[in-house]
Amino acid sequence: MAKVRNGFVSNSSSSSFTCDICGETVSGMGACLEDAEMYECENGHTICEEHIIDNISQEALREIMDKQIAEAKSYFEDRPERIEEIDEFIKDEYIRESGEWKEIDLNDINYFCGEFDLEDMRYYLPEQMCPLCNFEEIDNGDMMSYLIKTRGISADEVFTEIKAVNKRRKKLRPEEYVMYVCNKKNLTVDTLLQEVDEKFNGSYKEFLSFLREK
Repeated sequence: MAKVRNGFVSNSSSSSFTCDICGETVSGMGACLEDAEMYECENGHTICEEHIIDNISQEALREIMDKQIAEAKSYFEDRPERIEEIDEFIKDEYIRESGEWKEIDLNDINYFCGEFDLEDMRYYLPEQMCPLCNFEEIDNGDMMSYLIKTRGISADEVFTEIKAVNKRRKKLRPEEYVMYVCNKKNLTVDTLLQEVDEKFNGSYKEFLSFLREK
């Protein structure tokens, strides 16, 4: 059962945040992600702080850094001298004389290689730090859409069977659909996550693009 905490005081309207991994819900007047101790990743997942991936590979760190550098250069696109300063800074601090990158860590990642601060990424956590984006945890809503497209079992078909057992039910929950299809197709959550990970080359953006195709 999801835990619910209330009581944030503000003159603003009430807000609510639910973790897409554990289901914890935090709500209150004027509540924000910081109050909820949650983050929103760049693909729209909301997760609790404790779920963040912090043992990131060098490849993933470089991906984050490259994106930060590109964004910084885009911001200064009309100021070539600033772009040159960024390139020089990166070369001096992070590139060996051989031309290879030195080993980097989280402290090298923010605002074209400044000090890393997770608070600056509260509403845009890099996908490399999100377990859902890395197919380590399941987003039941997205997985339901995927299974409908790939397994040919409609939501109506599943809900009809559930409603036959409990006539008071008004709505099909995504996790119910996913478990129903997994049981019917002899799948486990782990094999399903492995399937989409391999099919979309570990890219959640490719996965989302597939779901949006008609």
